[in-house]
Amino acid sequence: MGSLQQPSVLKGKKVITENDAIVPKIFQNIQAQFSKQIAIIYEDESEEFKITYGELERLTNKLARTLKRLCPVNNNRDAIIAVSMKPTYNLPIVLLAILKSGMAYLPLDGAFPQARVTHIIDESQPLMVFVDEDNTLSYGETPVITYNELFEESKAESELPPEYNEDPKELAIVLYTSGSTGVPKGVKLPHATLINRLEWQWRELPFSDKERKTIFKTALTFVDSAPEIWGSLLQGRTIVVVPKHVTKDPEKFINVLEKHKIQRLVLVPSLLQSMLMYLSLQDNHRSLKSLRLWICSGEILPQTLAKEFFSRFANFGHTLANFYGSTEVMGDVTYYLLNDISQLEDMDKVPIGRPLDNCIIYIVDKNLNLVQQGEIGELVVAGRNLAAGYIRGRDSHRFVTNPHAIDPGKFLMILILINKLALITTCTERIR
Repeated sequence: MGSLQQPSVLKGKKVITENDAIVPKIFQNIQAQFSKQIAIIYEDESEEFKITYGELERLTNKLARTLKRLCPVNNNRDAIIAVSMKPTYNLPIVLLAILKSGMAYLPLDGAFPQARVTHIIDESQPLMVFVDEDNTLSYGETPVITYNELFEESKAESELPPEYNEDPKELAIVLYTSGSTGVPKGVKLPHATLINRLEWQWRELPFSDKERKTIFKTALTFVDSAPEIWGSLLQGRTIVVVPKHVTKDPEKFINVLEKHKIQRLVLVPSLLQSMLMYLSLQDNHRSLKSLRLWICSGEILPQTLAKEFFSRFANFGHTLANFYGSTEVMGDVTYYLLNDISQLEDMDKVPIGRPLDNCIIYIVDKNLNLVQQGEIGELVVAGRNLAAGYIRGRDSHRFVTNPHAIDPGKFLMILILINKLALITTCTERIR
């Protein structure tokens, strides 16, 4: 008799998380342990900035209290503050202050077209917009403020932590999609969603004892910026803020990675390609030997590029990770780790792997019925990485009741339609 066909379902590890885990509370505990450790480093051609965890705690408490005073919250709508700032030392300071104030941050980009900014402001209705001194965009009637103005306003405030709602269902981040398939939508990411993503990372890809510094270089408007910032600051590590012009220059960027002995890096495959191309022109084959974990996300990872990576870093103990997801699932919902070029044998594509903790992947047909393993279908996701929908409830048809849930608890009752064709291979239960 032939073996029975199995439905296309993959379950991530079920992990119990703290029910009251939110960013400000975790940070408050961490800063007490690492008060003298450097939290943020920023270096540019004209300035150098460092701040310890203790200093960051006291400063952001004052800033958060000022925000609460300047932006009284209306309980009938989401409390959002938009942020349109270049990546310098004050950007993570502002973000932490916003979360400590009990509000969520919504990233903007000074390079956005005015029409896109106007749409986002009109739809999300932020209470305030943080801007740089050289801002040229208009935000309508929404008040604007610079970091320096907030700093001056906060001088008389207490350094004690402000009061905030400790409900992990509270909104932490709003990220607008690119709008490449239509009008941009604001994805609502609660603290619980962010923390589930981070706790998986800390368990599956933990920091080594010697790994003290990490890089923050991803544009804030992209979801990968969240793990770069909070994955490190909530573990007592130092984040090195890299200006955009440095990231775009392979030589300067690699020098920063070498200088700070960075051991992990999140990057899109196109950046990996440019870095490998630059390294191939150098004589030093020991370059970036400390950088052991390379995490590709945001684009398809070509098999040829993965092979090129291991050709460059053979015998150095490097890991190449392929993360897959979307903004609606906190950036990543599956992962696949490559440790050797031999894993790519007999593969025409790099797998997207298995689900993260507390997440389930289903491969379904157009009616949401499960297909059999080995059959191609549409990938849908349930679990703790799901967003809380879109601003103003737009496109609610993408968040649907889970017909495959069997007494799963509330966090598995909703599916998000990813609109990706995929299949589960039966040999290793991984997704392609």
